[in-house]
Amino acid sequence: MKVRPAQLDDLPTCAQLDGSFQTDWVWQMEVHTQGAETRVTFRPMRLPRTLNVPYPLEAMVLEWDWRHEEGFFVAEEEDEILGFLDVRIQPWERLGWVYHLVVDRSHRRPGVGTA
Repeated sequence: MKVRPAQLDDLPTCAQLDGSFQTDWVWQMEVHTQGAETRVTFRPMRLPRTLNVPYPLEAMVLEWDWRHEEGFFVAEEEDEILGFLDVRIQPWERLGWVYHLVVDRSHRRPGVGTA
């Protein structure tokens, strides 16, 4: 498997990857205000049933990101795209934001996302 910068013609394939997932947990946020102080806490909460979360993306959205952002990479093996990463870099703050990290459902768990 290799990771490389995405090309424009990779984007339709990226948009077709199955990035959906299932979860039994969510984060519950609580906001506590006392005087001039505000405290926010998060705690994991188990759902009463499994939640299916779709991850639809349109090729048009990916193309805009590809043209305007600092990092858009694909993971491929034998000319098959397994997943992609869309990251925005803010060098003046020395940080980056991961906007999309998608590994096709059929290729999850062998380390594609880690690569």
